Amino acid sequence: MTRERAAVYWDQLHLLEDEPFLHAVKSAVSLEEYFPTVARLRSHYRDVIVRRRQAQPPPVLPPPVNPDVAQHYIDKMKELLRCDRPL
Repeated sequence: MTRERAAVYWDQLHLLEDEPFLHAVKSAVSLEEYFPTVARLRSHYRDVIVRRRQAQPPPVLPPPVNPDVAQHYIDKMKELLRCDRPL
């Protein structure tokens, strides 16, 4: 690979996260006949990121709020926002 070509690869790919990019490069090199283009490396990188996101467990949602507690806070905010008292 020439210096100019390496500079193009660096310019296009240097902002990608190291660890998933390493997996993407290994995958691309093992599957491609020739050294992959920047576009192919980006494609493999996206595939790695998508697989990682799918492997994560879904986020835990907070329990539902009691309607009476919610109404209490709404009333309190309304009271604080009323403009009938001097500042």
